[in-house]
Amino acid sequence: MTDSMQKQNRLRVGSNVIELVPGISTSTQPRSSHRRKAARKPCFVAVDYAAEDRVFRDFIFNISAGGAFIETRGPMTVGEKVTLAFSFPNYEEEPVKIVAEVARNAPGGIGVKFKSANKSLKKMIEFLL
Repeated sequence: MTDSMQKQNRLRVGSNVIELVPGISTSTQPRSSHRRKAARKPCFVAVDYAAEDRVFRDFIFNISAGGAFIETRGPMTVGEKVTLAFSFPNYEEEPVKIVAEVARNAPGGIGVKFKSANKSLKKMIEFLL
């Protein structure tokens, strides 16, 4: 199977996962999209994250090289630092661990901005595209 065919198969799997989740929107452009430096890619990926003495497990709803939207029930303090750990299904590298900052609270979740996009994260985002 060629790289192109593998990439198409991965995209189909991701699209199918999004279609299976009831109520999930495929819109990737939130109202504040004029401030984005990179386009968001819809996804549904488990993420473990920690802030101060609290640990959480939720789902990343969309992601870009600059940040992500995490579906969560509780708001967090804007500016609060969080450490994230996640990986994508069918992605064979180690999970990405990255420090982020809460950029906004929104109904249904939080937007985080990555403090430094390392090689692993960039490679993982390219895998999605």
